[in-house]
Amino acid sequence: TLAFLLMLGWEKYVGVLHDELVIFTFRPVPAALTTLSYSVTLLAWYRARHRGGRKSWLWIAAAVLSGAILRTLSIGVPGTIPATLILGAVPFVLLWLLAARLTDPAWTKERWLRLTASKPPEA
Repeated sequence: TLAFLLMLGWEKYVGVLHDELVIFTFRPVPAALTTLSYSVTLLAWYRARHRGGRKSWLWIAAAVLSGAILRTLSIGVPGTIPATLILGAVPFVLLWLLAARLTDPAWTKERWLRLTASKPPEA
């Protein structure tokens, strides 16, 4: 959320450098929407996965595709969607999944039970 707000502020208050003049313009799709699309789709995947949804992995595909499409539209060059997929969206989502797998105590039920069983009960 903080990253989204920072990017939205950057888009609104900082202009685009063009021919040594600062021209305040708005892109057709703010780049901050890319951050929001990743956040929403990955959170939806996480929730669906914990509910045991069989098609929860469709949210991963939605994160990759929506992130790549919105990022490409924010740049303003629609022909770069394949490059954005390969160099941006897919690595970002894979690294996010790796980070979640390594750091989330509730990634698996067994890990959650092992980590919470060793703690003393709260009074």
